[in-house]
Amino acid sequence: ENIKTFLDKYTTFMVSVNGHCDNRGTDEYNYALGLKRAQVVKAELTKAGISEKNIVTKSFGESSPICMANTQECWEQNRRVDFKLR
Repeated sequence: ENIKTFLDKYTTFMVSVNGHCDNRGTDEYNYALGLKRAQVVKAELTKAGISEKNIVTKSFGESSPICMANTQECWEQNRRVDFKLR
């Protein structure tokens, strides 16, 4: 089931769109970049028909890496958006 189908069926749920970055750059830059990533995904979800009232955006900047090595491959994994249902 995709996010839209789920939220259409269960209208009391919210989805948190969380932006993440790699560890390069300042904390402020990475926070802003993570927020921009989340907002772009929110705009796409809204275009797909999900109500804005069911979507919140959040930036974790570089604070929640899924990979700790200082390699290109690891940085790519950390530059992401993930979803949490609330």
